Amino acid sequence: VRRSLGITFSLAIPIAAIFMLYPTELAVLVYDEPEVGALMTALAPLMPLMYVESVVAGILKGLGEQMSSLRYNIIDSVIRIILTVVLVPRFGMAGFLAVMVVSNLLTSLLSIARLMRVTSIKFMWLKWVIEPVCACVIAASSITAVSRIMDIYVMPQLLRIVIGGGFVCVVYALVMLFINEGFEYVFDTICRFSSGLVRRDNKRA
Repeated sequence: VRRSLGITFSLAIPIAAIFMLYPTELAVLVYDEPEVGALMTALAPLMPLMYVESVVAGILKGLGEQMSSLRYNIIDSVIRIILTVVLVPRFGMAGFLAVMVVSNLLTSLLSIARLMRVTSIKFMWLKWVIEPVCACVIAASSITAVSRIMDIYVMPQLLRIVIGGGFVCVVYALVMLFINEGFEYVFDTICRFSSGLVRRDNKRA
């Protein structure tokens, strides 16, 4: 379960970052409507939760928790209907976005909380969320700087998405590799160095 959630967060967060970096380009490429880019930007932060919610729902069903998934889906449907009736006529697209945000947050948090209770594991904020987000920030900052230097904004949209998205994925993977392996190596080196000093002091004593 830990491995499945870790992989899901690690893959979903950089994909969300790419949608936030190139919303207009993706909107024009897929829908031929640049205005859709604003919706992509608003919904991109929810993408990791959408991915995780589908994975967690599958795990819960495998653990015999089908009724929990059904209960959460019913709650989600009722809340969506109520919020749609209340918010969409009054606020339009902003109301629709609010419905999407509330709905996805609710179902994801309920499913994750249930999985944590059933499996007795703790939510690993550092490994699953903080580290991937930090790696994405570094990758996004890198491609932004490179884009300004190389002026890739003048390239065709598809090429811009491919180059930018690929660069983000490579930098993200390298940063995550350093976080997972580099920190452990540095920590082991410090421990070995410290133990070597202790042994040396003991021999002198």
